[in-house]
Amino acid sequence: MTSSPEDTGRPVRDSGGKPTLGGSGPPLAACVTPAVLACLILAAHFLRSFTLPLVLVFLLLPLLLTVRKAWAVRVVQVALVMGAFEWVMTTLSILGDRRATGEPFGRMVLIMGTVTLLTLLAAVALECRASRRRFGLRTGRLFQTAPPE
Repeated sequence: MTSSPEDTGRPVRDSGGKPTLGGSGPPLAACVTPAVLACLILAAHFLRSFTLPLVLVFLLLPLLLTVRKAWAVRVVQVALVMGAFEWVMTTLSILGDRRATGEPFGRMVLIMGTVTLLTLLAAVALECRASRRRFGLRTGRLFQTAPPE
């Protein structure tokens, strides 16, 4: 029976001969950066409506990603999903206003839909292999097709 380097944790050689720790995938910075940017954009959104407690929450939320615990990532992910819900609610509010005044709304819906999607993708990006390794997340096994040996 053979095991993959991901299972054993032994270093393998990449195509350049450099040792890597099992498998490929984006580096941790590529997984965390979208979440940090999404939090900053949400903080700016709440600043516009003068909701200062939520501004502070979304400004400080990325600091949780310095904690090497699974719960810290989950808190950020839940906040980003709630942020996406806020984008949907804001979109619906603006859409109602624009329809009532007869203004065009297609471009606004496209932009807000993109922001909503990117916020959700930022939450999903925290599930990358580098994040699972750093924070001790165990969700990776849920998506395997073969049962663990």
